[in-house]
Amino acid sequence: MRKLFFSLMTILLFFSTACSSQESLPYVSLSNQNQQGSIQDREPENAIRVGIASVISPQATRVGYDALVDYMEENLNLPITLIQGKTYAEMNQLIKEGKVDIAFICTLSYVMGEEDEYMDGIAAPMVDGKPLYRSYTIVRKDSGISSLEDLKGKSFAFTDPNSYSGRLAMLYLLKMKGETAESFFSKTYYTYSHDYSVKAVTNGLVDGAAVDSLVYDQMKALDLEETKNIQIIENGEWVGTPPIVVSKKVSTNLKKQTQDLLLNMNQEEKGKQILKSLNIEQFVPIDYKNYQPILEMAKAVGEQP
Repeated sequence: MRKLFFSLMTILLFFSTACSSQESLPYVSLSNQNQQGSIQDREPENAIRVGIASVISPQATRVGYDALVDYMEENLNLPITLIQGKTYAEMNQLIKEGKVDIAFICTLSYVMGEEDEYMDGIAAPMVDGKPLYRSYTIVRKDSGISSLEDLKGKSFAFTDPNSYSGRLAMLYLLKMKGETAESFFSKTYYTYSHDYSVKAVTNGLVDGAAVDSLVYDQMKALDLEETKNIQIIENGEWVGTPPIVVSKKVSTNLKKQTQDLLLNMNQEEKGKQILKSLNIEQFVPIDYKNYQPILEMAKAVGEQP
């Protein structure tokens, strides 16, 4: 049984990546091409492939999901292989091709997959009494920037091209002002991780960034050094939390078993403990109307899924 880590990343990584002890689970990072060819030799024949779209820094990606994956393996009675992708687009393609069975992804990626009909959402985490989160626009407190307008002509960090909280929410805000990222910011960058975006602002590498509220709020609650000189100057719209999805190629039986397992975790003691360690109250069924604003924003900025 893999060790349960009660650490910062145990909390943060639920909303951005998944992890496990390297000794226990077959694991492949798709940023390492050599591993792709060997994974089939290392995983059991009947393994479920669980995908993780990593947007917390790479060195932190193998810490947070040990207990949850153990719980899934034990209750589904099937071995699990973790597949880590660098980008959301990479993970979506694996889901589409049926090379990943179950995945922890972000919201825009989910909307893209639902609209293209190659994935189904099976559960969403509830935090602070609601299955909702939003985007924060952050800057340094000592930057002299106190509004979105003050960021005009400044540098800005996005997280991933397919991120709602780390990109689309800002593009929509700019669209409402008759601007684009190209016309508004002097330079833009992709960090591919929310914690990197926070650090980039803290260290003065960029003037502002768009980040996931769930990740940032936990960093702030834990009084991390990176947040002490940060202020939020703009909020995106509330939308559904990053869901757990299954590929359309997954059997109906596995889909139902996995969904039932997740939705009932809060009904027994071990499940409750795991949820608490992840700062989740419970998993709830997907309500697609919570994700509808993302589809509307994508259409508005000309990036219809």
